[in-house]
Amino acid sequence: MGQHPGIEITRGEINQTIFREFIREDPKLARLLKGGEVGQYHQRKQLKQGKREWFSEKAYLKKNEPRPVIGERRIATQRITGVDERLRVVATVIDPPCYFADSTNSLVLRSLSNCAMEYVLGLPNSKLYQWRFKATSTNNNVGTNELACMPFRVINPEDQEDKTRHDRIVRLVEQMLALHQKLAKAKSPHDKAALQSQIDATDRQIDRLVYELHGLTEDEIRIVEGATPS
Repeated sequence: MGQHPGIEITRGEINQTIFREFIREDPKLARLLKGGEVGQYHQRKQLKQGKREWFSEKAYLKKNEPRPVIGERRIATQRITGVDERLRVVATVIDPPCYFADSTNSLVLRSLSNCAMEYVLGLPNSKLYQWRFKATSTNNNVGTNELACMPFRVINPEDQEDKTRHDRIVRLVEQMLALHQKLAKAKSPHDKAALQSQIDATDRQIDRLVYELHGLTEDEIRIVEGATPS
């Protein structure tokens, strides 16, 4: 992924120690995204640890240069997850303006990319990429170097099958983002269960398309999903 000229992978730009004086508990200030807020295809409202904070952009800019990247739509991942957690790479799309704390990673698509952001988001959130990441990761960090080493399936715009799969993944990821928004607003257990069922079904469709993109056999798919091949 790191060799793709259309994808820029960096650590979140706000070091929470160096820039501590600009981080406040005031929701009227600029948005500051922490790693604990990043979920798979959604932003968490409640943090498992730590607290939600905001960023005093006005005070920051009196002493520092502006960060143009905060005005870009980009993908965020957590930088630290438990090695035993089912999901090691957890990513979602974040709309601007937003400062990223250094407990996140940032993926920005540049003009050289020939694929949609939703496509890029679907790959690391898939079962295949979770399996691949766990195969080489031995600690609870998700560093930019590890993301850069992850495979990236380049889309050939001249190949109709490639283009069709790309577009289908984009539509399904868009559905996932929308379903998670609905789930966050759902009140009744029935509605929550119905939406979760839709999310699970959509997730399986994305996984299947990612397997097809990478040419996995049924035996290889069973290995990825934890079953014994025939």
